[in-house]
Amino acid sequence: MKQKFLDALMTKTAMSSDSDLFVDDSTGESYLPKPIADEIIKEVYERNIARQLFRSINVPGKTLSIPSVAYDDEHIYQIGTGVGTSDAIGDDDDKQLEYSTSAVVLKPGKLAAKAEVANDDINDSNLDVVGLILDAFAVAFARAEEKAILSDSAQDSSSSTYTKIVEGLFYSATDAKKNTTTVTINASTDYGVTDGISEGIKNLGVHARDEIILICSDKFAHQLRTDRGVKNDVFGSAAVVQNGVLPKIYGVTVYSSNYVDGVDADKAILLPRKEPLIGQGRGIQIRRKEDIERDSQIFVCFERFDFKLRHVTNSKYDAIVRLDITAS
Repeated sequence: MKQKFLDALMTKTAMSSDSDLFVDDSTGESYLPKPIADEIIKEVYERNIARQLFRSINVPGKTLSIPSVAYDDEHIYQIGTGVGTSDAIGDDDDKQLEYSTSAVVLKPGKLAAKAEVANDDINDSNLDVVGLILDAFAVAFARAEEKAILSDSAQDSSSSTYTKIVEGLFYSATDAKKNTTTVTINASTDYGVTDGISEGIKNLGVHARDEIILICSDKFAHQLRTDRGVKNDVFGSAAVVQNGVLPKIYGVTVYSSNYVDGVDADKAILLPRKEPLIGQGRGIQIRRKEDIERDSQIFVCFERFDFKLRHVTNSKYDAIVRLDITAS
């Protein structure tokens, strides 16, 4: 795989034309061979909490629609039998047996990462340069994806700011974007944080029946570790004091990221693990050009991804709850 990758990177045709590597496919685009592309995505996965937590779906075209049926009473009914049965929905004849579905549309945006490698390093390292380039791209994409997914930014495809390539979870969890009630936590009380998690589970309603996770900042995780219920081993895991590993709180697994900071440092998000979807756009593209003045090769790698929540009612999210620490 590395030899093929090196051959592709160093092909004279790619350098002289500054075009995508390998031949065009039926869509007019050209991509790295799948084994090489999969290797890059694997490296991204291993460095990205969100990739490890949430389901990824391949998007073979520009978009992919994932059907979703709401849980409210307007979307489920009994089919009556016998004479004189009532309408399924409403009393009007034209509304009989009608119900509606919605769809989550994955439309991956494009991220670009650049790596510059000196020609001396390429000549001296031989095949090791492949690992160097793969690592550079993987770290760049992993950090960019995780920051974007955990941001409080709205999606803006016209912006060059990489965190706006998707709608961030902490933006989706604002009161104007969700149908659930925000939990306020007084962390100065003995069981304030753990009690807040319990209230958040209640506020998730029917969505709390699936595996639930909590995503928070390192600061929020510190408040949880010092919560009396966790510190005194109420939840049955002495590992908190021994090595800092947080136990499950009422069945909820806790994940912290140092990319949750600033105004979001005192916040956390509670949601089903199956709620978010990551859309992986097809293929990985790489372009290369020579920088004569610096005696180096510049490689630019492109990947496409999207991030969406599944359950929406009246343009607001149903399966996400925000926890705010208001006192500590």
